Amino acid sequence: MDITNFDQYADALGISTPTLISHDPEHLGLIYQYPNGVEHSARGRGMADEKASAYEVTECHRFLMEKYRNKVTKEVSKNGNHIDSMGRLLFLKFGKDPVALTLDEYRAAFGDPCFYDSRGKMKNADAIGIRGCMYVARDTEYSPLWDIHFAFAKGDEFYTAGLKNVGGKIDDFLQEPELKVYVQHINEIDTLALHRLIFEGMGRVSSGLLMGTTIDGGYRCQTIWDLNAISMFEPKVEKSKTGGKVKRYFVPESMSFFRRYVTERGIMGAWFERRPNENANYTSFANSLKMAGNRAGIWRYKQVPKDTKLAENEKMDKDGFVYRLKAFNSRTKATQQYIKTPVIEGKMTTTHTVGKHTGVSICGLHGFSLENCSQQSGTDAGTLKDYYHGTLGVELQKAVMGERSYVPWIQYVHETIEPLYTARYNELRKQGRWTVDSLTEQQEAALLGGTEE
Repeated sequence: MDITNFDQYADALGISTPTLISHDPEHLGLIYQYPNGVEHSARGRGMADEKASAYEVTECHRFLMEKYRNKVTKEVSKNGNHIDSMGRLLFLKFGKDPVALTLDEYRAAFGDPCFYDSRGKMKNADAIGIRGCMYVARDTEYSPLWDIHFAFAKGDEFYTAGLKNVGGKIDDFLQEPELKVYVQHINEIDTLALHRLIFEGMGRVSSGLLMGTTIDGGYRCQTIWDLNAISMFEPKVEKSKTGGKVKRYFVPESMSFFRRYVTERGIMGAWFERRPNENANYTSFANSLKMAGNRAGIWRYKQVPKDTKLAENEKMDKDGFVYRLKAFNSRTKATQQYIKTPVIEGKMTTTHTVGKHTGVSICGLHGFSLENCSQQSGTDAGTLKDYYHGTLGVELQKAVMGERSYVPWIQYVHETIEPLYTARYNELRKQGRWTVDSLTEQQEAALLGGTEE
């Protein structure tokens, strides 16, 4: 097939003609340069790949790879990859290194409707990506933002506060009956130990997966048995005043559980290492945590009879499973595209839901104050209040109903948590289920494709 006009070129790249005209003026010249047609295999889909690969020699890409690459594992962090992905999109959109973009061009990016959510607001993740590129530009000598001494200011046009849906999922923690059935359906000992660690420690999975490793600068994520404490690291808040370092305290029975896990598995280094690649390791454990919720009946894929009337934005496949088309910004074609996203019924057991969110909320029922939760989790009290703490209302309940009685945390762990986890550990140990097998891992990855994290 030869490409002789805009429509054919757009079809070859898999994008609309208006998008092509607005985002790819450079390659449109090829149509005039080759009036007899451009051979499809050489100048069709390959043109988008060529242009996307050209981004890899930009200063923006070089800066981000250097800044966010782990000096030990040589892998780039999720945050670094996210900003770099936005940098690639801006490169395709404007046809130049994001470092060379002017303030007006960044304003145009912030005003592009393809970055808006259903509320008509800038998507928080995209705003963070664009701001990340602006930081690179601002700190690069002689760039347009450098020349004008650009600085972000609270409340300015690039301000991201308010973009998150405050309180949107604050009640989506595992309530105590759900927690019990959830733990009983975890199918691997390493997943069980990781869940207990992030639940009682109120941490993110990314923090738990670093146990037994040494962070840049020599900080070691390790147990301090005599203090019933564990030194951990939260990579997401590495730029905070604590540097991401947090010491979490556990009751003696919990520490004994962790000691048993480490001892029986003969662990000397990392506690949770299924895959050498950091992202693949994270995905494997995240999938195991999600599937435990599915087996426990906490969530399921929506399936309806063929004649069921669906919501306006819903569609049905041949087996009756319902899905939505979710918009996303293609980082290789600089356009908005769509992916099938299955509709979930119930409460999706994401890493956030079953770990930090549940830990903060359950602990709040057993004597932890907001400040206690903040210290244990390493998260600002205001952030916990807005996004995580689903049981803060107990103080209001106490004011309305009178003094509220509760089971102290150490007693609750002794009577409920310790028997629950130890019983499941013993069951899995008898079955030899120390970790996930490769077939199950592949099946879970295929089943969970497109679900939220």
